[in-house]
Amino acid sequence: ALEEPEALRERLSRDPDVAGAAVYVMGTVLAKSGADSTGILLWGIDPSASRGVFELEKAAPQESLDRLQPN
Repeated sequence: ALEEPEALRERLSRDPDVAGAAVYVMGTVLAKSGADSTGILLWGIDPSASRGVFELEKAAPQESLDRLQPN
C-alpha cells in the first residue's frame, strides 16, 4: 500500500508524459445471491477524479455515473 497515494497522483498528473492518474482501492470480497456465493475483486474509485483514466462511460450509462458520489 502507498503511504501518500494522493500526493503521488498529483505528481504523476503534472508529468506531460502521463495521460491520467487516479487513486483507487481494491480488495477481495464475498458476493452472495440466495444460497450461492463467490469471491470477487472489488475496486473503489473516486468517479470525478477517475474520468479520463478509467473508461467508466463504456461500462455504465452516463445517468448512472452522474449519481456516483465519492465518500
